[in-house]
Amino acid sequence: MVVRHAERAEDGTDDPPLTEGGADRARRLAERLSTSPASVLCATAYRRTQATATPTATAWNGSV
Repeated sequence: MVVRHAERAEDGTDDPPLTEGGADRARRLAERLSTSPASVLCATAYRRTQATATPTATAWNGSV
C-alpha cells in the first residue's frame, strides 16, 4: 500500500509540517490501519511524511 503524506502547511520552507487537518488525517489513517497485517512502514525524512507515518507506526508498536 502506498499512502501520500497528509495536508502540509504552507510555511515558506522546503520541509513544512502538517496542517492540523493533516495531523487529524494521519491519526484517522492510523486507526484504519491499526489491524493491518502489514509489517513494514517506510517514509522519507521530510517532516510531513514522518508526521503522517508516525501515528501508524505507533499503532503497530513499531517505527518509521
